[in-house]
Amino acid sequence: MKQVFLFPFGKVINDKEQNRIKEAFEEFACQWKDHGEQVHMQLEFPYSSLLLIKAWKNSGGRIDGCAQDQLFRFVKQLGDHLQLPLLRFDLIPVIENQSVKFYTLIELRKNLQIGKISPQTPIVLFSVRKEEEWEQMPVPLKETAIYKQLIE
Repeated sequence: MKQVFLFPFGKVINDKEQNRIKEAFEEFACQWKDHGEQVHMQLEFPYSSLLLIKAWKNSGGRIDGCAQDQLFRFVKQLGDHLQLPLLRFDLIPVIENQSVKFYTLIELRKNLQIGKISPQTPIVLFSVRKEEEWEQMPVPLKETAIYKQLIE
């Protein structure tokens, strides 16, 4: 089973930036363990605006909280170093014209009210944790818990 971790870049990143991120993760991946078991990972850059990490262990077990903490500490350091908002989960990825735009909840509400986006507008949820859930992304805004917050 592959677990999924998704982080926002807050912008489109170029190939040079993607390569720097890959290099940093290669070093991290060599020492990423969960209770002594090696954690393997695969990086993807959906829309060149998101960092998607698919992670798994050979045993097939779930990646423990301590190993997840290691990942999040590393991602925070990397984001600080590269000046990318990798832990800004308040930046909601909205798909517009095959690219991602990031909105805060307030901006999303305003754009929904003025008709810039609609209930059908696709968004990506950071709450996905399994590869199967990621394969369902993006989803229409109206099918999310975020939508209920926007129309209240």
